[in-house]
Amino acid sequence: MEDNVMWQKGVPAESNAQFVKRAKELLEINGLEAATPDEARQIYGLTRKVF
Repeated sequence: MEDNVMWQKGVPAESNAQFVKRAKELLEINGLEAATPDEARQIYGLTRKVF
């Protein structure tokens, strides 16, 4: 989403969080639920490194 800096025509986005919030709202409108960070790691087969 970083490549798309416009929130709407002629209006720049304030932050990437603004896009994440919109995506989550669209999921919920359609009866879906966003994955948690841990669920997303599992879906994509990523491991979490602990430092």
